[in-house]
Amino acid sequence: EEGFDLITCAAALVLLPDPGRAVRGWMRWLKPGGRIVTDVAARDVHVPSRIFKRISGDLGMELVWDESWVQGEWSLRELLEGAGLVVKTVFLTESFQDRVYSVANAGEVFERAVSSPMFRNFGDSGVRDEAKRLFVKRFAEEAGAEGVLVDEAKMYLAVAYKS
Repeated sequence: EEGFDLITCAAALVLLPDPGRAVRGWMRWLKPGGRIVTDVAARDVHVPSRIFKRISGDLGMELVWDESWVQGEWSLRELLEGAGLVVKTVFLTESFQDRVYSVANAGEVFERAVSSPMFRNFGDSGVRDEAKRLFVKRFAEEAGAEGVLVDEAKMYLAVAYKS
């Protein structure tokens, strides 16, 4: 009845059909002065997401996530302010895990990725072979002569409160 002091949402806003609407809905559950702490992956830092996003059109597939609204720290601030929150801070974290991928392992990267719910549809039997071919091809193009891609786990992190 009194509401919550804190609501957190970790890396899931891009999975919601309307993140702004969701945050506005959370407002009714917050006490005055209650905080929302949330994050979204920084733009284009996650290698598998980036590649799947770029090959989805070639496959005629829709993504199960929408990060198109994530353009920078300002876009997360704008989303929270649009929901009626007062934003205390929004910042880009340092990378908390760098992962180096090699072109030689691009097929394995694909296989690991399609085992997760976020990318599972690319592993469906009707599209899997073509998706993997395009994934490996795009991976090699992005990796260039060095043959590696670095995945930096960076997030836009925000703390906002209900006035």
